[in-house]
Amino acid sequence: MTKSEKLKATYQRKREHATQRKAEREATIKALTEIRDNPDAAPADRLRAVELLLNL
Repeated sequence: MTKSEKLKATYQRKREHATQRKAEREATIKALTEIRDNPDAAPADRLRAVELLLNL
């Protein structure tokens, strides 16, 4: 593998990792938002969801 090919592979892995992190963050936000907006959730759970959303 040439230096150029190694570099391209490295950048590709970084892009894939960034895409994965973004998807995980979006899933976390969605889950916390659902807890926050759920009127049947315990108040402590809803408050914790808000706290976690603010920290993201």
